[in-house]
Amino acid sequence: MKLLIFLVFHALITVFLIFLVIFQQTRGAEMGAIFGGSNTLLGPGGADKLAIKITTFTAILFMISTIILVNLFSVEFKNKQKLQVIEPITNLNTD
Repeated sequence: MKLLIFLVFHALITVFLIFLVIFQQTRGAEMGAIFGGSNTLLGPGGADKLAIKITTFTAILFMISTIILVNLFSVEFKNKQKLQVIEPITNLNTD
């Protein structure tokens, strides 16, 4: 159950990080400045700094959740290997 929760959390972080990276504006491509968009609530360049901070925080969360998932999967895999018992084939009739 813990593995499923972390997997869903990791998927949400991944989608959010992709969304942030795709929709960030590049430097010098601010079309809003032509129409007076530089006087926004966050001030000129404030949205860029905020977007960079959010993207950095999300990327750190992504890396941490990846490490947690790797550890959870390895523990789960080791537990499943211990449960599997392979019995040797002793009766081979080749008639």
